[in-house]
Amino acid sequence: MNLHKQAMFGTTRIISALTVLLFTVVTLNGQEYSKAVGVRGAFGYDSYQYAGAEFSFQKDVRRIGRSEYNFGWYASQQWDVLKFTGIRQWKIINKRKFHFYGGVGGGAGLVMYPYAENDFFATVNLNVGVDYTLGFIQLALDWRPEWTIINNFGTQLGYDAGFAIRFAIK
Repeated sequence: MNLHKQAMFGTTRIISALTVLLFTVVTLNGQEYSKAVGVRGAFGYDSYQYAGAEFSFQKDVRRIGRSEYNFGWYASQQWDVLKFTGIRQWKIINKRKFHFYGGVGGGAGLVMYPYAENDFFATVNLNVGVDYTLGFIQLALDWRPEWTIINNFGTQLGYDAGFAIRFAIK
């Protein structure tokens, strides 16, 4: 009899914990977030293949748009880049958890060559992507063509594809 009560008490605790967990997930999924912070990994090509990572911050602007700011490091066989990018995005498909968006922005940074002097550059960017929010985790996939307008260090047109993981914040 005593073992039966202990088993029932253990089962009741598990069911209670699962109920609280389910309620928390449903509540979090129902909320809309206005900010997101995380990382974006990117792979691209301008006349050399390159890869990098960025610290990423997004903030909603009104109901159909948002601003995204990225600061990161890229590297190829010919150069390393430290870069800041700002993009204004418009949500073309604006569901509670899913967004398809497009945007325009600019970037500036420092290109560092191994056997030459470092140099400043500036770019104009387009951005197309999708994101999905799972609880408080946002997963995003995007494509970003960019035109170098000051100090072309590869080719004038480059592009990258990125995958981002961000934490959504109220």
